[in-house]
Amino acid sequence: FLPFTVSLIWIDGIKFDSKAEADYYLYLKEHPEIEFFNLQPKYILQEKFTTKDWKKIQDIEYVADFYIKYLDGREKVVDVKGVATSTSLLKRKLFLCKYPEKDMQRIVKYGWEWVDYFDNEKRKKEKKKNLSLNK
Repeated sequence: FLPFTVSLIWIDGIKFDSKAEADYYLYLKEHPEIEFFNLQPKYILQEKFTTKDWKKIQDIEYVADFYIKYLDGREKVVDVKGVATSTSLLKRKLFLCKYPEKDMQRIVKYGWEWVDYFDNEKRKKEKKKNLSLNK
């Protein structure tokens, strides 16, 4: 069960899970500072293991939306998010712990620009707070 509706979008023969991901893909294709980018890069958050009673536990994997390499050498792992689920928040924490050297960003489209997801959530809370104070 997914807490939100997923609508698949196809561009350049690639299936995207959301319009936002597809829009960001188009944005990356036109961005002059980018050397290259990959879709759906996989990262192991916890290796598979065997318990003391010989049960095999599969590894925990995180699949980001994009890996970006900029012309200046910077690298970024990007997730395009509309809703942060408890699983996605947990995987983000595990990713940041296991790969502290990697720059990870969650983004959302705000108007015509791409902004940090968490900054946008703070902005929305402030706006809601200000509206309730003005009543």
